[in-house]
Amino acid sequence: MFYNAYNSVTLQMPLILATLSADDDDETFRRKAMLVAGYLDIFVARCMVNAHDFRYTAVEHRLFALAREIRGMGVDALAVRLGVEVAAISDTFEAVGGFALRPRNRTYVKYLLSRMAAWLDERCGTGYTFADYSRSAKDQQPFEIEHIWADKHAYQPDVPRRKFGELRNRFGALLLLPKDFNASFGDKPYAKKLPLYMGQHLLVRSLHPDCYVNNPSFLRIVAQHELPFRPFPDEFDQAAIEHRQAAYRRLCEVVWAPEQYGLIVPATPPAGEKEGGRTRFNMTLRQLVEGGFLPAGSQLVGSYRGVDHKAEVTAEARIRVESGEEFEAVSPAAMAVLDKQSWNGWRFWQHSRPDGSLIVLDEVRRAALG
Repeated sequence: MFYNAYNSVTLQMPLILATLSADDDDETFRRKAMLVAGYLDIFVARCMVNAHDFRYTAVEHRLFALAREIRGMGVDALAVRLGVEVAAISDTFEAVGGFALRPRNRTYVKYLLSRMAAWLDERCGTGYTFADYSRSAKDQQPFEIEHIWADKHAYQPDVPRRKFGELRNRFGALLLLPKDFNASFGDKPYAKKLPLYMGQHLLVRSLHPDCYVNNPSFLRIVAQHELPFRPFPDEFDQAAIEHRQAAYRRLCEVVWAPEQYGLIVPATPPAGEKEGGRTRFNMTLRQLVEGGFLPAGSQLVGSYRGVDHKAEVTAEARIRVESGEEFEAVSPAAMAVLDKQSWNGWRFWQHSRPDGSLIVLDEVRRAALG
């Protein structure tokens, strides 16, 4: 509930109140509140990494319709119903693969890093909390987003200049550090930063090999949740960023795991359900490619204000835009080329078919769903 309030999810309270009955005891109330708040917490985090809007005007119809449906519902039925709702969220953490810091999503990036760091700290008993990372009081030292790569292309001579900025801003190349600490050595090469990282919180220390020595609580958490963390003692290159990006994706899946809230998610997600008069889909770009509905090598084009933006579907089921950036989901790719905080890539991108005709990806998805 605190995290949803932090993100100004104003419909959280009406949704919780809708589930309550006059004869609910305190334990029943708490379980219902946890189920509703947990669903919203997952929904918001997935919206963030997929560059989708979760503000009141964007979700009011969806959540009011849900409130009517779950009114007075018992705990067990609510756990199942909201689990189905989680399964039906079309946004997934697959989008973390292409997630990066952009001009309009800095708040989201810091929030996600704060939640991830605090989750590790809580389970390993370091004493750090989400409040430490998100603090903004004048008498407190705020945390800032740290780029592991300094803004000096000379430190990465093997990386083309056109890709340097994109890689530097990738989610896996970012950390949180106290403002004064960050300012003191932000322009140093990785080899000089690494020893200083060891004195910070766990998400930062995980870059250093000493974090994996005599640290049983951290190693236990890594093994228990299959977190692909590993140290980078010598260099932090493009391959390291990709590895770290995958580790962050897995960490997101664990931090926002539905079962921790008591939600019962069905093994087979529903597809094409009606939601407030609109059809809600649960099909990813990868599923379209693997199903043969959008073959690898397909050319895409998106037009906005008279400008055409071209892209290609890769063999790895990603969208490669003209800058060379690759995305695992369609909306982040659209957001990147348009420099928008939120944009519907399914309606933006069109598949250029062999006969020269264009079909919007939303229609390709509809056809795949039958």
